[in-house]
Amino acid sequence: MKTQRTKNKGFAMTVMAVMVVLVMAWVVVIAPVPAANADEWCTRQITENTVSDYNPSLYNGGIAWLGNDGDLEIYYYNGTTTTQITNNTAEDFAPSLYNGEIAWRGSDGDNEIYYFNGTTTTQITNNTAIDENPSLYNGEIAWYGSDGDNEIYYYNGTTTTQI
Repeated sequence: MKTQRTKNKGFAMTVMAVMVVLVMAWVVVIAPVPAANADEWCTRQITENTVSDYNPSLYNGGIAWLGNDGDLEIYYYNGTTTTQITNNTAEDFAPSLYNGEIAWRGSDGDNEIYYFNGTTTTQITNNTAIDENPSLYNGEIAWYGSDGDNEIYYYNGTTTTQI
């Protein structure tokens, strides 16, 4: 014979199951769907060209990526138009995008870090170390450099410090 506690536990489980079903029905049927531009809810192809495009970096609707036109170049899409940021014989790689600014590694035999502030490009490093994988935030850049062992470097917008 079942005890009162077992009966109460069964009743509580049934009530919980009904509540879960009701919440799910509200989410699926009743919950308001935000009014939005159809483009915000679908996949949109950004590039359509004869070069290979890859390694995208995304921030706030903007995208920076690599395009291979014989060598690797950096491109930027601001949500409306696409701009080629680099056009050189160096291999430009690993873009990091923040608010229309881009940091990347460029190599013409020696890897260096470059920074595009939205208007102009500045070479951040000029050394014999192998500088790789920049990470950009608000004009500040971190990356690793190697001259035998890997070290972390930080650029604050003015000076570079080895961490």
